Amino acid sequence: MIKKTFTAVALAVAALLAPHAPATAAADPVREISGHGLNACPRPALCLYDDHDFNGTKDGRIWVITGSVSSLQASGANDRVTSAYMNTPTGYEAWTYRDHDFGGDNMIMYFDKQVPNLNDNVSLKKPDGTQFYGTLNDAISSVTFYTVG
Repeated sequence: MIKKTFTAVALAVAALLAPHAPATAAADPVREISGHGLNACPRPALCLYDDHDFNGTKDGRIWVITGSVSSLQASGANDRVTSAYMNTPTGYEAWTYRDHDFGGDNMIMYFDKQVPNLNDNVSLKKPDGTQFYGTLNDAISSVTFYTVG
């Protein structure tokens, strides 16, 4: 009886000490939906669209990002994004990176920022902080999501 009680207590303590995600955290920070236009993007999220002008007038792939992701490879979004929309209230930022693991040139997305064509010149930052204008069309590979304020 003592051995069973000790084992049950040990298992309960181990479960309490094990690392776990908060109950409100999403299982996966990236999900794919189909749609077009800014209204297709749920709030709060960064939406990455497969085609320019937020998929134009035809439904297309939209990757909904709600947290940091070190590689967009598994979601199918890696190097496929052509437009982006940050549909969040103030206090959020998402940094989109050219390379996996938050590397390479990046573009900062903030409250209600809309980029209808990533083939156009946008403000980017190099890893050393140097700001320049360039494109990220079909070149986004990772995203860091921040709460600022």
